[in-house]
Amino acid sequence: MNNEIEFIKNNIKEWCKRFEGIHIKYAYEKESEFHIIEVAPESIRRGNKKYEKAETQLWDDFMASFPDSDLLISEPCRTNNMENIIFDSSISDSSIESISFDSRNKTDYYDYQTQKNDNIQNGIELSESEDFSLAA
Repeated sequence: MNNEIEFIKNNIKEWCKRFEGIHIKYAYEKESEFHIIEVAPESIRRGNKKYEKAETQLWDDFMASFPDSDLLISEPCRTNNMENIIFDSSISDSSIESISFDSRNKTDYYDYQTQKNDNIQNGIELSESEDFSLAA
């Protein structure tokens, strides 16, 4: 599975360089054994012919290289299980790719950027000096 993960990460890092304003999250859903890539905004995902070609190429190359694996590329969706986050383009220019905590034989993943965005949406605004999201 490491080859699959590296293959996907390399491709989506290229997307981050090629498509200005793109936001990408990548997770591996253990129960279904799916690699899930969420892409936003929809104006890039369904409004940019170069991106559409790159997505199709990734899909084709992935399936040719890993025929027994599953890949889902979609818009952000609550039904996608993104708990096992591997890559998030919004976290520190992708230099932090996953953060995990071991808790009673289970690895939990915490998405700091989403929590920060949720706080802002709920009216909880932190000044730059009060933002401790990457302090851990």
